[in-house]
Amino acid sequence: MTRSSFSANNHLTWIQLLQSHPLPNSLLRKKFLAKPKVTNYYTFIKTDCYYSKHELLRQIRTLNKARQTIRKGISTLPLGYNIHLEHHAVKRWNERVCTPVLPEQLQVLLQQIYYMGRIKISRDGWGFIDQDILFGYRWKKNTLIIQTFLGRTSLVPHLANYPSLIRFNQQQKDRINLRIPTHILHKQKPPLIPREILCFQGNFHNYTMEEYVYRGKRQLESFLYYVSIEPKEKSGKSQTYRIIDINDPFIPMLTRKILYILYQKGHHDFISKHVIFNKPEKVARLLNDSP
Repeated sequence: MTRSSFSANNHLTWIQLLQSHPLPNSLLRKKFLAKPKVTNYYTFIKTDCYYSKHELLRQIRTLNKARQTIRKGISTLPLGYNIHLEHHAVKRWNERVCTPVLPEQLQVLLQQIYYMGRIKISRDGWGFIDQDILFGYRWKKNTLIIQTFLGRTSLVPHLANYPSLIRFNQQQKDRINLRIPTHILHKQKPPLIPREILCFQGNFHNYTMEEYVYRGKRQLESFLYYVSIEPKEKSGKSQTYRIIDINDPFIPMLTRKILYILYQKGHHDFISKHVIFNKPEKVARLLNDSP
């Protein structure tokens, strides 16, 4: 039973049960958690970019949309290559993509993006980061050398059809101004990087959990998780996702595998309120039966 299906009496029960919060850890572990099989774990270098909750949610949804976007003629750059930036590329990034960064910072950022499979390239010397940031490149042995950044398709829509833009420039002997005004450029955030990624399995689903941090009231850090859920069997069901804000436990019931991971991360307060909210009758029965 979820919160949305409560009767008025059950609603009162749920409110009253919060007086029993936090629930005993032994009760949570035994009745509401199930240990998954962890298959992979990645941690990433922390950036100096901070988000409000609103900004972070917008970035996550934009990234999720990019993951689902398919462009003809480009494919994900396979792992096993090196990424190198020419000086000109760093200069163009700082003029067309985002607030200025040092070459070393941009190098680390791109390496992490590449490792997450978010760089896609064509055979014609151009590619996209997160289906938004357009760049030009060349190969040198086992190294992809980024020569320039042309900008963001979200700011310059013409860049979305780059081959046609090149033909237009050649035919008209003209160039489109790609420089972004400073006041707009400084509002752009760099590509979103999670603090860590944890991959785990349940009996019927594969999970990928990305951990992010945002700054809430009084500039205190809080956790937000993006979890993609993919059925193991080809049952016709599509991949789904959940967004979990540790400050908001009153959401539809999470799976026992997800709750186990959150428990291991120390979010006991969240889990206690979450199960009381979603399973008030079961919690009341268990508390009555406990010695």
